[in-house]
Amino acid sequence: MSSSTPLIHLLVTAALLVRNGRYLLAKRPQGKHLAGYWEFPGGKVQENETPAQALRRELKEELGIHVQVGDLFLDHTHQYPDRQVRLLTIQCQTQEEPQALEHDELIWLKPEEMRQYPISPADEAVIDLLLVRGA
Repeated sequence: MSSSTPLIHLLVTAALLVRNGRYLLAKRPQGKHLAGYWEFPGGKVQENETPAQALRRELKEELGIHVQVGDLFLDHTHQYPDRQVRLLTIQCQTQEEPQALEHDELIWLKPEEMRQYPISPADEAVIDLLLVRGA
């Protein structure tokens, strides 16, 4: 990337969905940025949309579920070579079963199991905090 290329700034939400001590991770599909990496599901906040609205929309589109949006778990920024991502990771609940509508796979893992998989770099800080809190 040349110094004349503007850096992309993105506001992104991610959901912490937990069942029986395991958190939902989704595998990014081929053709997308970071294809093959695992992430907490969510997506970009669009103009005129709150983070909670974005998270509800993204989880309906990607997983086919309706969620109750809870408390903010972590707000941090991750710098990629071509973009800066501000990631708002938010605790959510659902009674519905998530489906991999836009991901290659879904998996429920305990925090200590997550690093056995290639994790999206922006999500590493979330795992660190889960491990520290013993969540």
